[in-house]
Parts: sequence; C-alpha cells; structure tokens
Amino acid sequence: MALYEAVLPRQRLALAVSRAAFQIGLASALPSSLQRQAGINLDWWKGLLQEVVAPIIGKVTAVAFRLPPNGRTAALVMSDSFRSAGFVKQTPRPVTDLVHGIDQRLEGPSAGWQAPRVFVSDAFRSVNFRFSEAIEGAHWPLPPHDRRWLTVIREFQERTSDLLVAPPTLTNAVVCHSDFTPRNLRVGADGRVWLIDWDNARFGPRLADPLHYLCADTGWRGGSIAGTARRVVSKLREMGTDEEILAAAEWTDAPKQAYRTVEIAIREQIAVLLRA
Repeated sequence: MALYEAVLPRQRLALAVSRAAFQIGLASALPSSLQRQAGINLDWWKGLLQEVVAPIIGKVTAVAFRLPPNGRTAALVMSDSFRSAGFVKQTPRPVTDLVHGIDQRLEGPSAGWQAPRVFVSDAFRSVNFRFSEAIEGAHWPLPPHDRRWLTVIREFQERTSDLLVAPPTLTNAVVCHSDFTPRNLRVGADGRVWLIDWDNARFGPRLADPLHYLCADTGWRGGSIAGTARRVVSKLREMGTDEEILAAAEWTDAPKQAYRTVEIAIREQIAVLLRA
C-alpha cells in the first residue's frame, strides 16, 4: 500500500478495512492475508520499528506492508491516532551522496509542491532503507491536463544546481529524478503536489525527465507508437533543441527498471525520428 496510500482499488479497500478493524479492536479478526504477507522478514521489521522508527514518530499502531516484484518490502507506518506517520522503503544499495544532497535542498514546500522529508537514510542489520514522511490522506497521480509537472522540474533543477558535477560525456547536464512519471507525482487532498521516490536520482541530459514524463503520460492512452513519439517530440521542441531531445532519448545511464515496455518503445521511435 506504501506511500501512495494504496494505488489500486483492492489496496485501498484493504487499507480501509485494516484501519477500521484496528480502531474498533477487531484486528485479530482480519483475514491472515491482510495481517501478514509471505516474504516479509518480520524480525527485521520489528527491530527497525522499535529501534529506529518509534523514537522518531512515537508509538507505531499499525503497519501496512507492500511486497513489490523486486522483493524489497515497503511499509506505510501508522501512528497512535491511525494517521499515516511515515514510509519505510528497503533500497538495493546505500543512498548516494547526490541523493543526500537532494534531500537537504528540497526539504520544505516550494510553489505548491514538495518532496517528502527524509528522517533517516541508513542501513539496519545490513539492509539499506529510507524512512521518510508519508502523504496523509487520499492522493492520486497528477492529472494529464495539469501542467504543474513543468514547474516541479524547473524548480528542483534550480534548487539542486549547486550539486552538479556533470560526467564528461554529458553536455547541458542537470540533476535528474530519473523516474519522473505521473505515478511519482501525487496530488494530495489539499491540492499540493508531492514528488516521491528519489532512489534513481543521477546526473543526466536536461530533457531526460520531461521526456520520461511525456512517454509515461501518453504511452498508456492508446494510439500507435509512431504517433505518440511524434506528439512527444512536438511538445519537447517547446523546451529544447532536437539535439537535446535525442540526447535524452538515447541516454545510456537511464535506469532501465524505471521504464515500462511501451515507454522504451516510444523512446526508441523518437530516436529514429530525429535521426531520419
């Protein structure tokens, strides 16, 4: 259920049932599939909650686990009042100095959006994790017509510009979120936009994040790959040159696991169009 406060309807239902059961003292009556999920190292989680999480947020009343396909468990932690108090995510590697720098520079809201505040990024019993602020209440992906994603990109690039140590193979490099998609831009009940999931941040081409966002946003609306690629190129030409678009489409350091199959196909078609 994770930071998204449950993305799918069945996850939202499971979270609502779980909270209601805890509040009226019937947690033990929940189906075992809601109480415990196979593949979770409960000893590790109990230790982390007692030694790391509780000293920061106080008593932990309930935990909603999510076990994604990559096997790295995440958990939404609820406080004594059954409010979303924090989010813990196991990470495959230690957090980089770049991500630590991003955490510091993006702390606090800016122009109607913010990144979750990070409480701890460390290793516990040899497992790397990040413990951060959770979005309270219901929230959804940024709607397709909402152009605030452009403001978010512009501002986080400006606020992290002093971190830039560009690889010699890149020109016009910036700090990239590198998983900048509507599923990681969340709109809370108060209308504020949250940019989450910074695990893949790295230096990259200036238009890499806009390209990723447009490929992810348009790739699931149907239509041909070639037609979608042309639309994406048309929008990106409002932001940069064809050379910059091509650099983003052919960016070799892009995190492959962050791209879905249709998004990869659109990127490849964009490269074909621009090299024609």
